[in-house]
Amino acid sequence: MKKNNIIIMVILLITITFISCEKDTKNVSSITTYPELSLIGDQFMTIAKGAVFTEPGVTATIGGTAVPFTTTGTVDPTTAGVYILEYKATNSEGFFQTAKRYVGVIAPDAAALNLSGNWKRTTGVMTTWTKIAANNGLYTTNNVGGVDPVANPSYSYPVRIFNIKDSTLVIPSQVNPLGGEVYCTNIVYKPSVGLGQVKWVVMGSGYGTAARTFDKQ
Repeated sequence: MKKNNIIIMVILLITITFISCEKDTKNVSSITTYPELSLIGDQFMTIAKGAVFTEPGVTATIGGTAVPFTTTGTVDPTTAGVYILEYKATNSEGFFQTAKRYVGVIAPDAAALNLSGNWKRTTGVMTTWTKIAANNGLYTTNNVGGVDPVANPSYSYPVRIFNIKDSTLVIPSQVNPLGGEVYCTNIVYKPSVGLGQVKWVVMGSGYGTAARTFDKQ
């Protein structure tokens, strides 16, 4: 009988200890420090076709300490186009952070052009293209969709446009302040129509699938 009582007391003690530990730990959350990535140089950059491309890289840290990172993507300086480099750093818990760089390889005929100025959508909305001085072939537009800036001011944000060769424009996927990313498809540039005409479909949150046409003023 005495032996049974001892066994029962041991079981009770183990149970109480388990419950106590469960109460002590069930509301405790762990803390993780996420990686931070900082691009070295510009996020959007260009080089002349045939030039040597030097990878600027990124600074990757966790809690202020430098950590390794990986790079996905390559740049072919011999072929005009837009190349995307993606950097990634991961912490010990498997949480990661990424960053992107866009590199345009620009053919000589595109580098010699200047498409900056006002571009008017067929609906009457005026947009502006600005050539980035240090980068031939790279522009920003302040309203990629030609959306009425008075009725919908949130649609007026910068989107980068690459003119990679002759009449070839590329608007790659980039951050959309309205959510997700924004890019353009079915891009047609006709330099011989008036002072120039472009048509594209904007893919991104808040935009429809209709083609949008702009004429240079």
